[in-house]
Amino acid sequence: MSASAYIGGRSALVAACALAICTSIAAAMVLAGLDPELRSFLGFGFGTLESSWAQTAAILANNARLLALPLAAAAGLFAMRALGTDGAEATGVRVLRVGADGVLSIVVLANVGVVGMALAAYGGRFAAALLPHGPVELLALCLALSVYLGARHGAIGVRPAAAGGGLSVLTLVAAAALEVFG
Repeated sequence: MSASAYIGGRSALVAACALAICTSIAAAMVLAGLDPELRSFLGFGFGTLESSWAQTAAILANNARLLALPLAAAAGLFAMRALGTDGAEATGVRVLRVGADGVLSIVVLANVGVVGMALAAYGGRFAAALLPHGPVELLALCLALSVYLGARHGAIGVRPAAAGGGLSVLTLVAAAALEVFG
């Protein structure tokens, strides 16, 4: 399997899982009648954003923190593997994989959970606020997670990982611009 097919296939799988979890959380909370409590807890405002490049940069900086986690973990795996595969390095790779898996799982589930709760609380109003940038942000994160998964399983090399990481960053830039100017 080519690296691009690996990254593309994993991106689609990650996106499908995130959407399924988000939808399930929203449906369960609406069925439980928790939407008023969620609105009070979340306290989202739906004001308009300032249409400026400074606002775009602020959104990009905020979202880039999430994108940096899987890309940094992938870079760490490549760096550790480049050092060699004797006992200490192999153990280090395993420790990094387990730690990154745990952190990424918690961060992704927390973010998907907040989106699911917001959909339950605000319904169509929140869904409309996610457009057009939300799906593009999801794509950027899925690309970065796919790069990590490819590095984790040794299925892609450094160059395809760098290309996938670069594409995820460019996609995130486009998402930030869409959020402000879209």
